[in-house]
Amino acid sequence: MAKKSISAWVDEGLAGKVDRVALEEGHKPAQILAAATEFYMALPEVARRKWRQISSRGTDEEINLALREVTRSLVRSHLNMSIDRGHDQPRQPAGALGVTYIAPNFDAPDSGSN
Repeated sequence: MAKKSISAWVDEGLAGKVDRVALEEGHKPAQILAAATEFYMALPEVARRKWRQISSRGTDEEINLALREVTRSLVRSHLNMSIDRGHDQPRQPAGALGVTYIAPNFDAPDSGSN
């Protein structure tokens, strides 16, 4: 697949975050930006518009709340996908992402079977 470079101007703080995440994850900054762009473009237009509104008008607390909700949704979707595919444990502890994961106990008696 042919690739194309797209320029973007970001402030020093965001550039520093990209560099830090790239280093932590063992990727190049361009790979982080490509993944971020791919994620943003995969969102429906209404979600992109709402994110722009939240990020431009919201307080830090409101922005962080929205990000936590998105994070929980992604972690929950991944967990459901893993369970559907027969993996009963997520690869990364959900607690590290601020989500409580309770592994299902398939050996426990079903309380609703009375």
